[in-house]
Amino acid sequence: MSAHKAADGFNIVLLVGGAIWFVLSGIASWFVAYSRKRENA
Repeated sequence: MSAHKAADGFNIVLLVGGAIWFVLSGIASWFVAYSRKRENA
């Protein structure tokens, strides 16, 4: 396995990890806003 292929794999891991983190943080912030709205109602 060449260093170039290793770097490509690392970039893919970063992209996938970043996408998962983005989705999870979005869900978490929506969930917090939703639960706050329910408490105020």
